[in-house]
Amino acid sequence: MIGKTIFQILRTLDLMSRPQGTTKKEISLCLNISPRSAYRIIERLEAYGFPVYDENASSGKEKIWRVIPDGLHHINNFSIPDLKFSYAELVALYFLKSQAGLFDGTEIERYVKSAFQKVSTYIPQKAETHISALRKVFITKETYQKSYIGKEDIIETLFNAMANNESCRVAYHVFRDDEIRIMEIDPLHFFKSRGGLYALVRKRRQTDYRTLAVERFQNVEPMGQKFEYPRDFDPVSFINRPFGLIRGPEIHVKLWFSPSQARYIMERTWCENQVITDLNDGGILFEMTTFGQEDVKRWVMSFGIHSRVIEPETLKDEVVLELKKVMEGYLK
Repeated sequence: MIGKTIFQILRTLDLMSRPQGTTKKEISLCLNISPRSAYRIIERLEAYGFPVYDENASSGKEKIWRVIPDGLHHINNFSIPDLKFSYAELVALYFLKSQAGLFDGTEIERYVKSAFQKVSTYIPQKAETHISALRKVFITKETYQKSYIGKEDIIETLFNAMANNESCRVAYHVFRDDEIRIMEIDPLHFFKSRGGLYALVRKRRQTDYRTLAVERFQNVEPMGQKFEYPRDFDPVSFINRPFGLIRGPEIHVKLWFSPSQARYIMERTWCENQVITDLNDGGILFEMTTFGQEDVKRWVMSFGIHSRVIEPETLKDEVVLELKKVMEGYLK
């Protein structure tokens, strides 16, 4: 679990902050992990910018690791960097907490709550009134939220693989074909979309990028082989496509929207390259080039009689066929 990884980082910091410091062996024994995993935690602390340094031990002895004591804050049995939050930062934190509903019912939820209990120790007494108000300000509306109960180990394994640039062999349920496929992937990022958690991955030794739904992973096995993160890849642009979360062929679409829906469409940016043309009757023509014809079809049909496909013909034919099936179902 991600929370378990955070605990390991905190415990390692605590060991390093002791006057005598710590060794890789001590970390591995304390956390019940391998010496190699202990060293990965040390590397991660350095990458995160923690003031970690090592001392050359006497001949024949193991290297000693320490953390610079200045700026440490002590909570119960832990020593962690002393953080002074501004009010704006606290607002941001509580907003993020409100978005954690994705993990309701999982072990990760417990760690989120525990983390915020620790954060609360940094809050000045005079700010408590404001923070109490913050707790009730932010709520979350989750649409069609998925469940990740029982997927904690898979999420943790993917998380560690992403952090360490490690390739994985996975068993994945392909929804469309209703079959389990074995794939070798380079896990790159997690992201949240449509009430679910997705993994952005690259097929191993290829340039084929995909988004995989986390709940469909049946098994994830680290391969012990490193990969180099793609230099020219822009993950934010990739996942922020308005349609085609599961990538499909590129299509150019021209749609008609009625006067009653025109303002709603015009108030939003649906696609970066969208072009809107006003019509004399108050309606609009909407054009865009995007991916994911199936997603576009669902979007158009959600407007009922207030939208119509002009181009392409293949999309128009799919909508007509879908509507015929709907009618047949209602007329039975």
